Amino acid sequence: LDFGILSESRKVREFEKNTSITCNVDIVEDSIKLSKNVSLTLFRIFQEALTNIARHANATKVYIRMLRSGSSILLIIKDNGIGISEEKIKSPESFGLMAMRERAYSINATLDIRRMSEGGTEIIISVPVKDSE
Repeated sequence: LDFGILSESRKVREFEKNTSITCNVDIVEDSIKLSKNVSLTLFRIFQEALTNIARHANATKVYIRMLRSGSSILLIIKDNGIGISEEKIKSPESFGLMAMRERAYSINATLDIRRMSEGGTEIIISVPVKDSE
């Protein structure tokens, strides 16, 4: 499984159709290959991020970028919505965020969620990869 499927993902097109939120997908390197487990886990985190955006962000646009940075793969998901509050980021009641963190942890990834000063929310998932992966 290769995460390049994201750029052609039916999930993205369905999301756009169901929410009227435009998605801009940028896979910087076509040669990003990940194990089936890592790819599926990233996709699940991605799905949860889109669900949260649709439910809470009041966004009109989502920017999705995937690139290699040193020995990591970065998946960056940004929206132009109202921005997540610090309370929500830290709340143990935010089950969707908790699930995203647990999934990231399961593949040795880091997950950073922050409210951007210009508005919106940015999620950065950083997955360490070996060259053979």
